[in-house]
Amino acid sequence: MLLDYLSRPLKRYSPLHLDPHALNDQELALILPHAHPDCVQVFYFAQGDEAQLYVLDEFNSLWRQRLPFHDEASLLQPLRRFLRAIGDRREARWVLANPQHLETLFYRLQPGQGNRARTVERLALPADTDMTPFFDVQAIMFKSNAQQTRVVLYCNQKEFSELEHGVALYQVVAREILGQRSHAQRYRCYITDLDLSALGNEQAFSSNVYLRYETDLEQAINAALTALD
Repeated sequence: MLLDYLSRPLKRYSPLHLDPHALNDQELALILPHAHPDCVQVFYFAQGDEAQLYVLDEFNSLWRQRLPFHDEASLLQPLRRFLRAIGDRREARWVLANPQHLETLFYRLQPGQGNRARTVERLALPADTDMTPFFDVQAIMFKSNAQQTRVVLYCNQKEFSELEHGVALYQVVAREILGQRSHAQRYRCYITDLDLSALGNEQAFSSNVYLRYETDLEQAINAALTALD
């Protein structure tokens, strides 16, 4: 499947040459030509109360996710914050061995007739808005053995690990998150930072790899939040 191929993790930039007649009337035809090795590019296409998010990373690997859509800021700011956090972390760690700064660019796909995306509009995002009611949920991934990857989560500086809580980890974290919220509101939780250095070979991980882990963790936490209803 084309999307599976485009979404595969890569270890270096891999250019893609798209036939100008290929993928007519599809969002990918607007996104893929923007590939560039020195930046991460975020695209979104809103359709009613949902939006399709795409990230074309610095290695030309595609990540996508469908999320609830309320407004542009609430959709993009959590992702912007996450990408900046992992970017700052990688820059600080690699500054001597592999100096690199990746710019993050944002785009809106504009609909044409039939509610299909027809044009791409570059967004000039304003300065970071107040992320309230969001708060920090950080994650560290590590290998407990050669086959198994485990996670430690930090919610407002409190540590929660699989070693301590086992399969109940996400339920425990969900309760902690609800306890921090006024009136135990059930809005979506976001991972704000992710450390993959304990997995080894971190310099081979593109932004796509971070986003894959982030997506899995967010899905697990938000499923636990929903189950507490």
